[in-house]
Amino acid sequence: MPQLLFVDACVRGAESRSRMLAERFLSSYAAANPDAAILRRDLMHDRLEPQYPEVLARRDALAAAGKLDDPLFADAWQFARADRIVLAAPFWELSFPAILKIYLERVSMRDITFGYEESGLVGRCRAEKLLLVTTRGGDYSLPETEWMEMGARQLKALCAMFGIPKFELLCAEGLDDERVDAQARMGRGPCPRRRAGKDLLTRKRRRLRPSPLPYYSSSESCSRSSPLGSMPNSLGRKRGQTFSDVQMTDAASRVPISQASAIVLP
Repeated sequence: MPQLLFVDACVRGAESRSRMLAERFLSSYAAANPDAAILRRDLMHDRLEPQYPEVLARRDALAAAGKLDDPLFADAWQFARADRIVLAAPFWELSFPAILKIYLERVSMRDITFGYEESGLVGRCRAEKLLLVTTRGGDYSLPETEWMEMGARQLKALCAMFGIPKFELLCAEGLDDERVDAQARMGRGPCPRRRAGKDLLTRKRRRLRPSPLPYYSSSESCSRSSPLGSMPNSLGRKRGQTFSDVQMTDAASRVPISQASAIVLP
């Protein structure tokens, strides 16, 4: 039975727009995959302690003693053994909340999620795909703003490190823009989208046109071995080969939320 690990980093709980979007995705996924098991990891319910010196000292001592079965590494093993991974988090300060960063630091464990061989760094995670579900107050899919997005690109790089071949993004943007319908942008109907090429940071009014959102962006594959040779190139800015996964490219698609689960995590 395939297992999907859902990591919930939506700090506002039931009021979180990112949680609402993630739940709609999970409902569609469950309907399309009735045999799949969905494991939920709520980072607000079981809170992880940051990697303070005493936490690191305990971790290092356990690892040195070969005690990787200690409960301290439970999150790392769960992450490594999942067949599919979905992370849900809001877009805060151009990235994601600190609770998700703490979780990622906890699951990043040598000889569990990654390791070293003669060829170098090798990922050890089972998952074929990792999906980030997020919502943003502004629009960071435009050429003049996509460079500011730091969360999706960090997760994509971690996928390469962990040996997860593909990173996906499901995102609703511009939800705090007073000129657009936030409910529509959450996938409840048609919504407007800015014309590409306009400066988001100016106050000039822009023409808007309808477009189905939220959208998902499909990145290029990551390598399970020797990830340094296949890491995304921050200089690759030409259309269809961009570092950012939030910019629309020839490889990305915009689809209704009801269809997204079959496309992102078939």
